[in-house]
Order: sequence, then C-alpha cells, then structure tokens
Amino acid sequence: MTAILAITIAAASIATVGVGSAGAAVPGKAGGAATLTVQAPEVTILSKGSSKFVKAKNAQKVRTGDTVQTGPAGLAEITFPDGSLTRLDHNTVFTLDKLVTKTGRREVVGTVNAGQTWNRVQKLSENERFDQGNGNGATAAVLGTAFVTKCEFPPGTVAFKAVKTKKALKKLRRSSKKCNFTLIDGKLQLTALNKSLEVNRGQQVDTSGGEAADPATFPPDILFTNQWIVRNLGADAVAGVAEATGQPTADDLKYARIEGSWPVTLTVVSSDGFRNLGSSFGRTYTFTADCSGGACRVTLSRETANGTRVIPLTYANGVYSGTDPDLGVQDCILDNGTVSVPGGIRNSGTIQFAPTSAVARNGLWVANQLAGTVTETATQIAGGPGQCGTGTATFALAASR
Repeated sequence: MTAILAITIAAASIATVGVGSAGAAVPGKAGGAATLTVQAPEVTILSKGSSKFVKAKNAQKVRTGDTVQTGPAGLAEITFPDGSLTRLDHNTVFTLDKLVTKTGRREVVGTVNAGQTWNRVQKLSENERFDQGNGNGATAAVLGTAFVTKCEFPPGTVAFKAVKTKKALKKLRRSSKKCNFTLIDGKLQLTALNKSLEVNRGQQVDTSGGEAADPATFPPDILFTNQWIVRNLGADAVAGVAEATGQPTADDLKYARIEGSWPVTLTVVSSDGFRNLGSSFGRTYTFTADCSGGACRVTLSRETANGTRVIPLTYANGVYSGTDPDLGVQDCILDNGTVSVPGGIRNSGTIQFAPTSAVARNGLWVANQLAGTVTETATQIAGGPGQCGTGTATFALAASR
C-alpha cells in the first residue's frame, strides 16, 4: 500500500523546462533528442511513424512522437538535453509529445499513458517553467524540481496489458485512468475549469474531468512509505542532485522523517496539584508510520507511569500533536505517603513536538533532534470531594538520537 492518492483523468501530460545541474543555462536548439537508458530489461519503443513496438536499446535516442514502454520487470530513464529526466517504473507507457532545446525556450512535453514516472527538473530560473496538463481542462505550472505522476485503471475495469502496436497505443491514450501527482519539492499552480490552487512541497493533488480537488498534505513518514519515491530520491542523491544535502533549512525540517525509537527527557516546567514529580525523568517514545487497512497514520508508542500507551498523531506544517484521553488511574497519595483513595485519579494528556535538527541520508532528511511540550491532567474519579490532589503538569520534551 502506498500513500499516493488517486486521480481520475484521461491521461497525464507533462511539460518540463529545466536548466543544467549547476543552475546555468544549457545551450540547445529546437527539436533534438533525449537519451534512453535501459535500467532493467523489458523495455520497448514505438518510434514515430512506426506501427509496432520493438525492443529498445541502451543509449537509444528518443525524439518527438516516440513512446517508451516498460514491462513488469522493466525500468528506464529518459535524459533530456538540459539535464532533466523522466524515470519509468514497471508497466509504464510514456510518450514524448514535444521537445524543444533552444536556449530560453527549452520545453519537454510528454504523456503518461499508464504506469508511474519520476520527473526531475533542475532548479528553474525566473523565465523558465514546468507545465503539466491532462487534456481534460486542467493545467499545472510547476515551480519546482521533482514530482511523481502515477496513472492506473479504476478498480473493476480491465487490467492494464502491454501495448504492442500504434493502434493499441491510441486506444490506451483515450482510455479512462486514475492518476495522481505528488510534488516532492517546489510549488505547483494548478488551474482546472474555474478553480486555481497552489500545491506546495510534500502535497498530493487529484483531478477528475478537468476538476481539481484540494491538495492533501501528508507527514513525511507517510509520504515516504512510497518506495518509488524513496528509490528515486536515493538515485538522485547518488547522482548529486538531491534536495537533502548540507544543513537543513527550517522548511526542510518540516519534511524530516521521525520513524523509530527515541530516548526522551521530560523536564517539569509547571505543575498544579501533582505530587512527587521530581524535576526530570526519561522515557522511550517510538514513532511508527502505518498504511495498512487503507488509512495511513503516524502513531506514537510512549512509556508512561502506567505502562506503554499508543496514540495517533496529527501533522500540520511540520508539527505533530496528539491526545491521550486515558493514561490510566493512580492512587490519591497524601503528603505522608499513605494512600487516601485507591485508584482515585484518572490522568489524560496531550503532546506536541517538531524536529529541530536533521541529517541527510540517501536523499531524505532524517530527524535527529525533537523538541516539544507534554501535558498531563489529573481528574478525581473516586472518593469524596477534594480528597485527591488534581491539576495539570507541563513538561518540556527533548529528544536526540
């Protein structure tokens, strides 16, 4: 299961304008050709003017009107003269509809007829842009460097089969498919019918019949459950074009993975009615991303005074938060240490935190420090009025690994 949303459109068209890897303009000319790299066998190509797909060759040129197809085991990469690229996952059909390499007017237009692509565009200058349309009235201008397009047939329809002829390709291009677009970095301005919206880094958007839904934002650990994204970020990192390099910015920290176990220190900031808190103590927190059962979520398993509790977390703008309505019951303990009311208090709590430091690993930001706030509230549930000391305690959360 992936964290990718579904989009229903006839086809996904891609238009890219890019620059070289160092950010400088790459001289070119109108027309030209891209270069195909066969990364795994089962790659075929339908050249413009041909009627049948044939076995593709490594380093073969791809020109306007050509279609590249990967089989169940096939993988391919198309590199454009400006250094931009499109990688094809298994069972993917991609048509290069237009290629312009003239300086200042560089443009690549393509269509994902089926399957999944990774698209990397080098940092854009003010006068360059990346356009994407679906032929159904929706057009996107992308101001960024990396995105994913995925197109598949709706559930209950005929499963995709490899196309072998130009006639079969035409039928595939006209067929209804579900597509989604995931923006890994940068911004995207999507216009569909009378609606215009901005899609930001780490968001996914769907369109249907030319209409666009609102962008959906996912926690990094959910977004990166998609192995196609993780694989390509790693490949880009090896090629020296990863987003995750050097020191992270404040914006980068919003997209740092937190999954795994953390040693946490909780320091008492304030308390009202709580007893025997001390000044600070240690706990172990474990974060897990789970997309089983059709619903993706990040959960926190945290040690408490009454054992381990598992709570779901919400995510917004880099900040995680959660509420635990029942941390268990505790005895009401008097100042002399005796128990006045067994099980007289029930605790609840909240947590809020964010990554404050991260390191680059295989093209991804991975958090190595967290900071936040934990609160616990004690409510009397047994005994006579006022027998138990109730109130709220606030703790500063600090974690590093």
